[in-house]
Amino acid sequence: AMKMENVIEANILLSGLGFLNAGCACAHGIHNGISALEAGDEFLHGEKVAFVGVSFDTEKEKWVDYITENGLGWCHVSPLAKWKETQVSQDYKVNWIPSMYLIDPEGKVVFGTVMISKLATELEAIAK
Repeated sequence: AMKMENVIEANILLSGLGFLNAGCACAHGIHNGISALEAGDEFLHGEKVAFVGVSFDTEKEKWVDYITENGLGWCHVSPLAKWKETQVSQDYKVNWIPSMYLIDPEGKVVFGTVMISKLATELEAIAK
């Protein structure tokens, strides 16, 4: 089981979780949306927010190929199970993919959305 204490790093402001599926075009949209931010690279590489992609793919090869082919440059994990069948989706009440969360250093979810534009707005505010 994934535990937040394994994701949160002491030297960052927030942790970001993105729940997705390689078969969902939105996975690439998450990367494009974050990269388009003025401080996108800093966010992706853990300067302020360390992102983790939690994929609900069931085929490892398809999942890994999608990450590689699309240059998704953040950390990725997968239970290799359908999202509605996973403990992590129940723990974070994931009702739709993609879903994105920001979590503070104490492990509290401080922001959640299914819309990349809302995540972008939140990250822009953090960057200031």
